[in-house]
Amino acid sequence: MKKKLIYLLAAVTLAAAVCGVKPTRSGAAPFDPDTKGSLKVHPMKATDENADMAADLKSAEARVDIYLVAEAVKMPGYDTYQYKATSAFQAMSESIEKKTEKAEDWEAMAQEAAKIVFEPDSSAKVSATGKADGETAVSNLTPGLYLLLARGGVGTDRVADFRKDVTDDEGNPIIATYANSAQYEYTFKPQLISLPMRDSEVPVNPPVPPNTADRGDWAYDLDVYLKPERSVRYGSLTIRKVLSSYESEADLPNDPVTFVFQVDGETEGTSENGGVLPSYHAVDSLTFTAAGEDTITFEKIPVTLKLTVSEVYGGSGYEIAPDTGGVIRENIEITADETQVVEIPFINVHNDDLKRGHGIKNQFTYAPTNPDDPASGGAWDWESEPSQNQ
Repeated sequence: MKKKLIYLLAAVTLAAAVCGVKPTRSGAAPFDPDTKGSLKVHPMKATDENADMAADLKSAEARVDIYLVAEAVKMPGYDTYQYKATSAFQAMSESIEKKTEKAEDWEAMAQEAAKIVFEPDSSAKVSATGKADGETAVSNLTPGLYLLLARGGVGTDRVADFRKDVTDDEGNPIIATYANSAQYEYTFKPQLISLPMRDSEVPVNPPVPPNTADRGDWAYDLDVYLKPERSVRYGSLTIRKVLSSYESEADLPNDPVTFVFQVDGETEGTSENGGVLPSYHAVDSLTFTAAGEDTITFEKIPVTLKLTVSEVYGGSGYEIAPDTGGVIRENIEITADETQVVEIPFINVHNDDLKRGHGIKNQFTYAPTNPDDPASGGAWDWESEPSQNQ
């Protein structure tokens, strides 16, 4: 028997997401409300073009929580069923009974169901949970309308810990959930899935109960394909500068000594879709008027990068002492949501060439074309601080 993907349209933040459903088993018998079914959730539909993304998403170890929103009740005299909201989702009864076929209505219903789940005093309980690895089926599911919430699976079983409030293309607030790999955040929109579905050659959109005019047998075991959006995760880098001694001349005020640092990172390889790959380039400085130490932090660095940190200027009359690591650190990897500390120690070596003056601090600002997409490119602007001109 020929199988065909059944797509459920769904909009997601920044782009559209599609949840595909493919029957894997069917039976010739009429609809049976007592027949149990299963869902095998794939993190995405892998292709040659997105193989790298699919492999990275697999490392996120996403899970899926499944909630029974409405039971499937057989309609007397017809080979089909209608929905009856469960007690936790009674507030959705009116929406469910509309039997709408508009995709936007079903998207709104998924949001309505997700809001109920995330209410502090919600009585909604997970009917089943399992891996979204495309290999492990979540079984023993009674016929009905289910809400799927895909999420991360490391460190906690609380779906609330993976909630992400975002906006749709029109700026309206919506609920999403997420899972993280080491480098990317994957965002999923709540999905509603009907079980069982007709094994029909006609795509079904949205997941309304099939009517008697639908062709095909009932399929109680379904493959569900998620299509998340992903964004680069960010971390921070802190440089700690140590000035162990400071040279001055008698009866003269201490001259400021400025140290300038540059951080660079490029993404190796090529983009899957031919777009601009994430990169990072920034310059900043620290100024001393006495011996001591200070830090400077570079923010929002894509964790996909390996960084080179350089001290590109070390003040007049000062040199980096031997055997202290030099002025360059290479292949520094950033961990998302954490701050690495790179210590570039400076041990003062007086070279009898102490000069006055220390330079200008230029403040560079990078304006991305799309703030939500670091790979979209952008432009640099800068301004200096005249107070430091000498």
